[in-house]
Amino acid sequence: MKKIGFVAIVLAGLFFSCKKDSATNPQPVVGRKIHFELFTNKDFTTDNNLITFTLKIVSPDKLISWDSVLPPMKIKDIPSEFNKIEVEKQVPNDDGKKILTTGFLYYIQDVGTSWYLDTCGANETFKRVRFNFQ
Repeated sequence: MKKIGFVAIVLAGLFFSCKKDSATNPQPVVGRKIHFELFTNKDFTTDNNLITFTLKIVSPDKLISWDSVLPPMKIKDIPSEFNKIEVEKQVPNDDGKKILTTGFLYYIQDVGTSWYLDTCGANETFKRVRFNFQ
């Protein structure tokens, strides 16, 4: 009889200790992904200028910030849409509630800097950033 009482207490303790409370155990945030695509549909076969692309993700408060620089290439070597450069990045330190600025910065040697920027809205879990370089 004592064994049954002991087992009942242990089972009750397990039942109540495993019960999840959403106030103390919030649901995990599903991370956002940004999918970058870089290509051109224009014919640059004679353009030997060097270009460097930087992929960027930034939040308004600058708490989320990520960038990655692609190796410099000649403008004529930017691939077509059929061979595009693709990079997918999970957004670091993200709660999903901020609007993010995403896109490409690029520098053409002896010419200057420019950019193609887009936004990833709050609660948007996936964003495709397609940059057709012209």
